[in-house]
Amino acid sequence: MTAHRTTSRTEAMNDRVMIATIVTHPGKRDELAKVFSEMFPVASKEPGTMLYTLIEGDQPDTMYFYEHYRDQAAM
Repeated sequence: MTAHRTTSRTEAMNDRVMIATIVTHPGKRDELAKVFSEMFPVASKEPGTMLYTLIEGDQPDTMYFYEHYRDQAAM
């Protein structure tokens, strides 16, 4: 399974935020979301990770990763 990914980055003080747009193959969003959800508990416990989540998009095959880190070193 493959997905198209675009990213953008913003800064707030020393915090780092990464937002990734993922467009899956038609009808594969739920399958990919399940795979990603299995890694969330591990990723959320990494040092410096403040928030790591997946948000469903308005379009049927679109999702957004939202990652928030304490600083650049945590990324």
